[in-house]
Amino acid sequence: MTKRFNCNVKNVEKHVLPRLFKVTCEISGGGSLIFEFHEDLELSYSINENLTVTLADEKIQPGSNVDYCGKAFLYKVIDQEKEKIYLFSMGGYIFRFSLPSSIDELKVAESYYICVSKQQ
Repeated sequence: MTKRFNCNVKNVEKHVLPRLFKVTCEISGGGSLIFEFHEDLELSYSINENLTVTLADEKIQPGSNVDYCGKAFLYKVIDQEKEKIYLFSMGGYIFRFSLPSSIDELKVAESYYICVSKQQ
């Protein structure tokens, strides 16, 4: 299973926790993604920047040294009236996908791989 999401960065802000940042993205076709990263990772994202976010059940090879990739654990799925929320932890950093439809292949308490890449 491999899913790719084209996203547009809507907001980048300092997290309530020190030295963390929170990025909010709009997913084309509907939905949103919020993810966190630590300043020591030396990543930078800008408002209106386009990203490709890949979610897979097999390891993803980064396309460049600026990709943010890792193994993530799906720890919770929340059913809401018009969306499904998937909460992943990647090394303690949270990835929150809010999607208008479910991804049936995803199972709570399973590991997946996430990679955030800047579009060229």
